[in-house]
Formats: sequence, structure tokens, C-alpha cells
Amino acid sequence: MRRLASIIALLSAFFISTTVLAEWDHSSELGVVIATGNTESRTENAKHESKVNWAEKNTFKAFGSYIHTFTEVDATETDFEIWDFGGRYDRKVSKKVSLFFGNSWEGNRDAGYSYRTNIDLGAKYDFYKDSKHDYFNTEAGYRFTYEEKTPGSSPASERKHIARVFFGYGKEFREGVHFKWWVEFLPDLSETENIEINTEPSLSVALTDLLSLKVAYLIKYDNVPATDGNERLDSLYTTTLVANY
Repeated sequence: MRRLASIIALLSAFFISTTVLAEWDHSSELGVVIATGNTESRTENAKHESKVNWAEKNTFKAFGSYIHTFTEVDATETDFEIWDFGGRYDRKVSKKVSLFFGNSWEGNRDAGYSYRTNIDLGAKYDFYKDSKHDYFNTEAGYRFTYEEKTPGSSPASERKHIARVFFGYGKEFREGVHFKWWVEFLPDLSETENIEINTEPSLSVALTDLLSLKVAYLIKYDNVPATDGNERLDSLYTTTLVANY
């Protein structure tokens, strides 16, 4: 967690020093669940995204998230963590079309990999965009993935060439109530039987001008899991407090 926090802090410092006159948008999320008694458990999740726009055509986004869960039942302890961080640059080439390049890192030992890095490039098309809350867009591109598997796995690492198709939808039902839903398809060009599908609907309700309450349900499907015997379907339900500034 310290490594992730340090990287996010360095990225934020870089943005502030190089784009003082640019238009900024930040979003931070925090959630904690603690249970005591017969079951001792604690779940912490944090997420941050900073986005900067300059010269009307350029956008750079940095992001990071961390989830940690500790559980103790009958003196048996379990502990796992999920993390990711990265950045992405978008360049508008017309009113509706943008080109993008991004690099991200992620880790999830329970899913079978110690870490994974993704390099993305492609194009984005806006079907419509009335505001940052009302939009419908799609993205298509190529992803190169290098995956370092958990110790003892065979093979120990893997390289993948992946096609990526993404759809994003946002709607403001009324002032302060925002719905978002995105779907991502990742067919593996190296192994045609392997396909990943990720999707997340979410709803946020404004509590104040700064804070909102957000509920989200992330579903991740992997037809060929990183480790034999793992489940193909993972899901994650989160309730977080969000600060937009």
C-alpha cells in the first residue's frame, strides 16, 4: 500500500508543477467495513483519479486503487489485497474522435498473478456528450499484457496480445443523482479460447457540494483463469464515500 501511495503522490506532484494553468478534476473514494465478535474482519478500499485538460484537445488521467481484506475465524487468518495504478493520455482529433495511449499496473494474487502490466492504444468515439454526467461512448484498440504469475505457477509468466472494445454510459437522472455503466471486452489474440469481460454499474448520490455516496458492483469474467482451478467469475460490491474537487 505504501508503494501505491508513493507513486500516486509523485504523479500528483508532477501534474501540479507542470500544468498550473490547466483545468483540473479530482475524485477520491474511501470505504471501510469492520466486523467484530465471532468473526473478526476488516476491509479497506481507497481509490483516486486526477484528470487534467489543457489546450482543449489534451487530457491526461492518473489513477490508483487499493483493496485490503483481513479475516479471522476460529484462529484461522486470511488476508488478500487487490491494487492497480496507471496513467492515460487522450488527444482529440475531431469533435467526436480521440486517440489514446495508456499504461497500467495491477496485482491480485488470489486471481493467480502477482502483478500485470497493460499497455493500451486505440481510439475513442463519443456518440454524444452533453456533460461529464451525460454521455455515451465507445473505445476500440490493442492491448499488450505482461503477467507475472504467483509463485509455483507454470508458466511463471505470460505475454498476451489482446483486442479491446469498451462501452461507457452515464446519465444524470436528477441533480446530484448519477448513474454510470461500462462494459469491456478483451479477446486474447494469442489464445483464441480466452476472453475476459468486465463490467461495472454504479450509482452515486450527492450528500453535499463536495461529498457523494457511491455504490458499485464490479463483475469480472475470465474464460481461461490465470491459475488452473480458479473460478471464472469474480465480483466485487463496494459502498464508498466520494469527494469530487
